Amino acid sequence: MSDNVEEFFEHFGIRGMHWGVVRDRGKNGRVEGPSKPVQSHASDDAKAASKAGEKIKSKGIESLSNTELSSYVARLNLEQQYSRLTPQQVSPGKKFASDVMNNASKQVATEVVKSGIKGGGKLLFNAIKSALTKSK
Repeated sequence: MSDNVEEFFEHFGIRGMHWGVVRDRGKNGRVEGPSKPVQSHASDDAKAASKAGEKIKSKGIESLSNTELSSYVARLNLEQQYSRLTPQQVSPGKKFASDVMNNASKQVATEVVKSGIKGGGKLLFNAIKSALTKSK
């Protein structure tokens, strides 16, 4: 890489600009006026629940009326049920790690059973035989 100043590119963004905020451009292509937040695609119920949650965080649960609280709780319950019913996406790395651990544990269990049968098979048989004779 060259140290030549003309080949150097640097970008600092726009001062005070936030993620998710789109600034409108005028007819001449220049940014005019204050920036406007991106419109949300949330439903009215979701927006009301969000406002109720913010109100609870700032002023406490006593600040909500019974209808606001019941609609908030109903919305949270519906979201929780939905998340339980929809299958969760598992990343390929997590799936691979899980498969490796399952295979390794199966191999270890197989080896333990094999060694137990070879060395401790007689002990197991004698223990079962003595338990059966004691029960009679």
